[in-house]
Amino acid sequence: MVSEEELRKLSMEIEKLKQALMYLESQGEELQKALASLEETKNSIKALEGSMDKELYVDIGEGIFMKVKPVSDKLLVRLEDRVIVEKSPEETIEEIEKGIANLKDAIQEIEKKKQELMAKYNETMKKVEELYRQSMSSGGV
Repeated sequence: MVSEEELRKLSMEIEKLKQALMYLESQGEELQKALASLEETKNSIKALEGSMDKELYVDIGEGIFMKVKPVSDKLLVRLEDRVIVEKSPEETIEEIEKGIANLKDAIQEIEKKKQELMAKYNETMKKVEELYRQSMSSGGV
């Protein structure tokens, strides 16, 4: 005989798995956004190479641009909240590529965890279906 308690526990497990999957999906989306941002930054730096002696338009926000002429071929890169260092475009791109690699690894890890959770979810759903079939054949829960 199938107990109501068993079905309740499995239902709770299914809900927990759904929530975990939604959380991982959200985390994956945030990482994808960060990855796109880093890729865009890398492409912008590459586009600057060879034009460091020309006037540039710098977006200062809200669709407002300022025409500037670089005084150095170095970029100012924030390492921490209050730490900024000068780096060449090449060094900056190397750092960005490391960040891109780290993000891709994290995205892969999230995908792996999502697959594991989906497998567990499917397994739990099969248990619920089997218990339900058993309860129906034995006259209900």
